[in-house]
Amino acid sequence: MNNNLPNADLAKIVKRLGLIKTLISLEETDDIAEQVNKLQTLSGNNAIKEIVDLLKQQAYGKAVVAIEEFLNSHHQIAFYIDPEIEAL
Repeated sequence: MNNNLPNADLAKIVKRLGLIKTLISLEETDDIAEQVNKLQTLSGNNAIKEIVDLLKQQAYGKAVVAIEEFLNSHHQIAFYIDPEIEAL
C-alpha cells in the first residue's frame, strides 16, 4: 500500500484527525461517522485504514491512541499555507 502521502493530503488528514479527536471527546458519534467517510477518500495509507477500522468499530479509545501515534509520527512535518498566495 501507499504509505507516502502528498503534502496537501497529509495536511488535510492531520486536520481531519484532529477534528475527529475533538468529536470523540464531545461524543458526537453522528459527526464522527461523516468525518470517517471523508477521511477514507483522502488516503490509502495503512495507518489511516487502521484508524478508520477502529472508528467504524466504535473503538474510540483505541482510535484516539492510533490517531495520536499518527500525528506524533508526522509531527516534525510542518505545513504553512499562505492565504494570500493561495488566493492567487
